[in-house]
Amino acid sequence: MRNIKPNNLKDGNLVVFNDEYEYSVKKYFNSGNYIIFKPDSTDERLRDIVFPKNIMLI
Repeated sequence: MRNIKPNNLKDGNLVVFNDEYEYSVKKYFNSGNYIIFKPDSTDERLRDIVFPKNIMLI
């Protein structure tokens, strides 16, 4: 596992996503004014996590 800056990510890259100390594996997508983290699963209970680009992602 490596620490990669968000501007070096490409669509579809798998990332370990941390949201308030809850970790999961997501696929990264850059979509216009939003960053989308999609679950890499067919489980319909899992949802996309969407952030506006104007917030700081670390």
